[in-house]
Amino acid sequence: MNRRLINPIARCCLAALAVAVASTSILALAQAPSQGQSQAIAPGYLVVLGRSFDRNKIIAYSAALPPIYAETGGHYIGIGRPGGGVSCVYGLCEGRSAVIARWADQKGIDAFWWGDAYRKAIRLRDGAGVFTVVGLKAITNTTPFDAGALLIGTMSIPAVGSSDVGAAQAWIDSATATGARLLAPFSATAVIPLEGDALYNRVVLLSFESKDKRDAFAVSAATKSLLAAGPPLTIVSIIAVDAPQPAPKTSPAASPVAK
Repeated sequence: MNRRLINPIARCCLAALAVAVASTSILALAQAPSQGQSQAIAPGYLVVLGRSFDRNKIIAYSAALPPIYAETGGHYIGIGRPGGGVSCVYGLCEGRSAVIARWADQKGIDAFWWGDAYRKAIRLRDGAGVFTVVGLKAITNTTPFDAGALLIGTMSIPAVGSSDVGAAQAWIDSATATGARLLAPFSATAVIPLEGDALYNRVVLLSFESKDKRDAFAVSAATKSLLAAGPPLTIVSIIAVDAPQPAPKTSPAASPVAK
């Protein structure tokens, strides 16, 4: 074969290959997220329900927690005790305190719960009460209302695909129709058991704009219909939890003198 013919053919093949590679690279760059874009990160919630027996231990334990939450990027969105920020609407929640904390990244739950600082602090409440703790994998791009009010529903649904999921979902839909925000998906895979016998496999975490709106929904026809659903849907509890109260402002003259 004439070598003068081979070189032009080779040059054409190489040129075509270069065009193909360049086109593929441009397409990949077009499909890839730009540096200014970032994928949504799913937040996480920690739900603690407990009944305490030793007030002094609980006070010491509670005082040790805020710095640990802060170090791991968490903060309280709901906290209280019976008659002081927590109301048992229905079920197995009488006499229980509640704490709900939020992290912008659900990895913060593990950083807090399994971190050395909390593993040390948790010893402060040994023998001081009985606690049930779960983590929740949350919905992205959904945040609780600032200074709003929370409603927790803990439920045991025996089977995936059960018709009882529909009754619970109808209740959730009724809540969101009033303006409430569902913070975590109503799914067994969203619940992370951490301590105690939860007695449930699904958690509804709703944020309302105000206590009045939450309390009105708690006694609404939608809630009554859910409670009437009965077995095999087991509603373990429905609990109203208030947002943390802002710390009172004190003047320097009114502040206690450290000793």
